[in-house]
Amino acid sequence: RVCDLQILQGVSGEAMENLTKTCRLLFPLDGSSWMPCTADPRCLAERLAQEVFEFHAKGFAFDPKRSGAEWWVQIRDSGH
Repeated sequence: RVCDLQILQGVSGEAMENLTKTCRLLFPLDGSSWMPCTADPRCLAERLAQEVFEFHAKGFAFDPKRSGAEWWVQIRDSGH
């Protein structure tokens, strides 16, 4: 299944710049983050993680207290 990230459609240049800044700040930490499915996203990166979780969890039973999305960033300046 392919997740079409609707959240990115119509996102302003400023929002994308903020997403890039967030990714560049998080990348050196060399770890992952957890987005609980019941939490309110604090930034666009968390909103993306939440949307991907919702896409993959749709139609399945899960425990909301223990479910969410693990997410991380990768910066690839070379285009790979």
